[in-house]
This record gives sequence, structure tokens and C-alpha cells, in this order.
Amino acid sequence: MKDIILLIDDDEMNLKSMASNLSLEFEVKAFSDPIKALEYLSHSSGINYVVSDYKMPDFDGIEILKFIKSNFKIKTVLYTGYATEQLKKKIQFSGIDLFFEKPIDIEQFILTIKNLEVKC
Repeated sequence: MKDIILLIDDDEMNLKSMASNLSLEFEVKAFSDPIKALEYLSHSSGINYVVSDYKMPDFDGIEILKFIKSNFKIKTVLYTGYATEQLKKKIQFSGIDLFFEKPIDIEQFILTIKNLEVKC
């Protein structure tokens, strides 16, 4: 049975691409709306990871993942194409388990997530 990733990204094209790539190793539940993703998460069990984009209209992926970390026992992963030094410091103190910068090497991304599972 595959681990389950809840994937959040407002960019539909990127969401579909990430979901397709991740589905090679994981069961993926993909959402372009963070509110719908949180609603799904609150009514579901068995989610192993939440992977979120950082920059979304009206939402900050760090805040979403911090909320998830404080309310659920789930590993969190953030990715972004907008990594400034200030953002990296914010991520460092957020409690998020992993951080990736775009463009993402999907094979390394999957391997690192799987390694996170072993460490936790």
C-alpha cells in the first residue's frame, strides 16, 4: 500500500505535473484550493505527508503547513520558486520537515521524502 500525499498548489499546471510525478511512488490527493485541502484533511485518515507550494493568492504555504503540524501528526514539505534568505530563515523556524526550491528534481524529491519517513 502506497503512502498518501496531500498536495496543495494553486497553479493547476504545476499541480497536475507534481501529482503525476508523485503518483509513481505515492497515492496523491491534489488540491488547488488550500481550504478544500484542509477540509479534506480534517475528514480523512491515513495521510502521511502534506506537500504545499509557498506562494498562493490569499495563502502562505508556511502558515498552512504550520497549522497542519500543530493539529495533525503529519510530515510537511514546502516547495517554492521564490526562496529569499528571509524566507529560508522563516522556514527554518517554522517546524516544516522539508523544503525544496524549484525547479525540483522529482527523483531526488521522492527519495528525500521517503528518507524522511525513515527518520521520523
